[in-house]
Amino acid sequence: MWQPVELGVQLTGGSYRLALAPNVGTLAVAAAPAQRTFSSMGTWCHVITHGGAADAADQVRADIDRLDRVWTRFDPSSELCALNAAAGRWFDVSPDTLRLAQHALLGWRRTAGAFDPFLADRMAQVGYDRDFAALRPVAAPAALKAPPGRSRGCRAPMAVDPRRRRVRVDRGAALDSGGIGKGLAADVAASAALRRGVRSVLVNVGGDLRCAGDTPEGGWQVSLDDAWEPGSASGWSIRLQTGAVATSSTLRRRWLYADGTQGHHLLDPRTGLPLAARYAAVSVIARQGWLAEVLTKVVFLWPPTRVAHMLRRHQAAAIVTAADGTRRRLG
Repeated sequence: MWQPVELGVQLTGGSYRLALAPNVGTLAVAAAPAQRTFSSMGTWCHVITHGGAADAADQVRADIDRLDRVWTRFDPSSELCALNAAAGRWFDVSPDTLRLAQHALLGWRRTAGAFDPFLADRMAQVGYDRDFAALRPVAAPAALKAPPGRSRGCRAPMAVDPRRRRVRVDRGAALDSGGIGKGLAADVAASAALRRGVRSVLVNVGGDLRCAGDTPEGGWQVSLDDAWEPGSASGWSIRLQTGAVATSSTLRRRWLYADGTQGHHLLDPRTGLPLAARYAAVSVIARQGWLAEVLTKVVFLWPPTRVAHMLRRHQAAAIVTAADGTRRRLG
């Protein structure tokens, strides 16, 4: 049974309550938590653990680094690249990549293709073809003649066979971990930490955050960055007992085209081009990190009334930042 959990998002002077996840016990901290800050998955990461083995935080880091190696699309030797290279036929995958494929397909289906994780090749065509720090100007892309969502109709561009642990990506499609991988990695690493005996854990992968286990006194206080100045506090925060927060923004991971215009990493699946966003940034609070990441894309693409319905359906909420810096809640 779902119990209401205080998230403490400060809006118009008050907080709201959301049925997010079962209540958990409060952690009486007898010793300082273990913390690690490091780079992985093309971004910065922060891990906090309470209890468990002395190297619990290092084990969480090892989990994230492993997923980075398996899921990256920038290393031809990665399992994800091998899967995409085998498009059109069944390909045996590891449990990690099977999990990625299952969640990517689930996100695509739940959002009727608004979340489209099968545009890895198109992402390269619009300029994001290597690690972000190494990007260079390219020619501005043209819109796709046959937008992916229309050409595919209701048929999924990928099939998953969990019993035989294999995946088949359609020809013309390519699985991209970028829109779901950080949140899913946080989920996987947090769950693994609890299985290893950690009592409480918070995993933050580039702003996609998952906390699990017992809750520190007062909950986890999650500050939202200023959308225009990453690393600077915005004055907004979320008090979270358990669950996840994911943030997407068109203001980050931007690059120049040869004609001086700019592109960014959020593609509109209807055109295959960087989307013309109605918001500068979107943060979604949900039960799991992968789901929070999926829902951020829906918030950018769908009208607010439809977004509100989707958020309620998934017991989630969103905080949107407009171009003038004002923030409000949806859902």
